[in-house]
Amino acid sequence: MSSGIFTLELSKITIETIRAFREQGIAEGLRVEYKEDFPQDIERTICAFANSEGGIILIGVQTDRNTNKPVSIPGIELKSGLEEKVVNICLSHISPTIMPEVKVCDFKSSPDKTESDRAVLFIRVHRSYMAPHYLINTNEILVRVHNRNSRADLRTIEALINRREKAKSAPEQITPYLGTKEITIATDVYQSVVICPVFPLDNRIHFNKENNERLFNVVNNVLTLTTSKPRPWHLELLSYDSSGRITRYCRVSRNGRIAFQRTATVENSRLYMYPSIRFLMKALKAAREIYPHFGFYGELAVGLIIVGTQNLLLGFPANRYLDRDYRCEKAEIFINRTIQYDELFNFKELIQDIINEFCLYFGLELNKEIISEIADELMN
Repeated sequence: MSSGIFTLELSKITIETIRAFREQGIAEGLRVEYKEDFPQDIERTICAFANSEGGIILIGVQTDRNTNKPVSIPGIELKSGLEEKVVNICLSHISPTIMPEVKVCDFKSSPDKTESDRAVLFIRVHRSYMAPHYLINTNEILVRVHNRNSRADLRTIEALINRREKAKSAPEQITPYLGTKEITIATDVYQSVVICPVFPLDNRIHFNKENNERLFNVVNNVLTLTTSKPRPWHLELLSYDSSGRITRYCRVSRNGRIAFQRTATVENSRLYMYPSIRFLMKALKAAREIYPHFGFYGELAVGLIIVGTQNLLLGFPANRYLDRDYRCEKAEIFINRTIQYDELFNFKELIQDIINEFCLYFGLELNKEIISEIADELMN
């Protein structure tokens, strides 16, 4: 699944955005629903999305009945009150109340029309931390299963209640857990990348021979690791130096937490930013491949942590952007962001934020143009 349509600012959603999304050929599924006409029971899908991982509903899109993929955009009749209609349905049919994002994306059905006469109704529902939501008329609690809305079983309802309770302490939950495993290293600096669901998953992955081999291959695109230690609750991958010290490490846990750790690249007391950011980018790309095996496409906390025992100088290739030494006055750099799974497919904005905060640790402020230039160079 790859599109900014899940995270793009509502004001920027247009009919062109929806047409570009249709071209990707994404079938109806966990987070996508297409309707050719306005459905009589739209509250069911809105409720199910809110109780699950969120999603989008596109009304006015025709699908292939065999593949459930979009084939055309005939639209629906453009008339006033479409947005209000969705809001009123939510207010009268769902409790606790859900307020999705709604926008009418209008267009002309033919070039000879003087003004728009058709539209696609865009509805974006976010993962709710007020779950479980239920339908007032039937008392049903619905969740999304593949491309269907299904009644939640008791275990799922308990998990939804637990999600609501955890949301009361959300700031604490968003911070990635850093306790991977302390690494004994020859140098005095190491770095970690931690990626995890904002709210831990309920052991959705099984560590068996097939999954372990797949995870091992994905992880080795980030770090070259030589030893695998599968356990019932997590998978550990490690590498040692000639003296038996651990120099690289990864853990994939059943609750969805992925942690990478390695020694940092330091030359003449200079910590070069590029290798650290590239390390983060590789880890994000690995997470993009790993999370579908959890069935997870939700909100993620991302942390880049660099720990040393002495102050570090910031380095760039050929000292670009530097007119003097920039020194980090503490031994730990900790950068934390919260993103959506879909942002893993286009994370330039995230990388720019990381670069900016990374530089601020050293007292270096770069303008947006330079930060964008660095991000482009890193992503090529």
